[in-house]
Amino acid sequence: MVYRKKVDGLTDGEIERIRDERIKKLIQEKIAEHGDLKKAAKAGIFLPNKNGAPIPIRAVRLTATKSMETLFPIRDAAGEPYRYVTYGNNHHMEIIRHKTTGKVEGKVVTMMEAARRARRGKESIVQRDHGPDYEFIMSLAPNETIRLNINGGQEYYRVQVLDAASTNITFRKHVCADINNNQKNNRVFKNPSTLMKVEPPPQKVIISPIGEVFPAND
Repeated sequence: MVYRKKVDGLTDGEIERIRDERIKKLIQEKIAEHGDLKKAAKAGIFLPNKNGAPIPIRAVRLTATKSMETLFPIRDAAGEPYRYVTYGNNHHMEIIRHKTTGKVEGKVVTMMEAARRARRGKESIVQRDHGPDYEFIMSLAPNETIRLNINGGQEYYRVQVLDAASTNITFRKHVCADINNNQKNNRVFKNPSTLMKVEPPPQKVIISPIGEVFPAND
């Protein structure tokens, strides 16, 4: 799994993931020569072609870090995948609990999957039935709001980010008008399991434009 990125926008970690070993070594040598990547890219990084003519390297292929679950296969006529693309943004997370073990899980639904469900028309975009062994707790989508007990006091947080790989949820205080990540007191990080351990249990709510709070009845 690879994707392309411009050389002058690479990070140190991405240099290690350059797929072509010749190009990786060449870029590392140029960085050592010029001091950093931006200076090396500005000076020009060239790789000779089969005739010896210098070809500028402007973009490289990087080994992808995304797991197979976060990529969508494009299939040929025989049904075999020949290319993979990313799903794009996440639409919502479905939080469920195993009835026997009590284990809480978060199922992230991509925008593509939500669109599929909408097109089918026979099922809800939010799937509440995950089999007889699971109970549905709630769904959370970006910018939806929950009432959460933090440090002994209840406050309202909106969903800012849903991470499909880790199933972590980033919440931000609903009165915070910016996304300045230096203001750590305005953010809370939870995964579905730790979220449902909060007492009293978090409740999904709707806040009206004039500040009225109503249960979301999820």
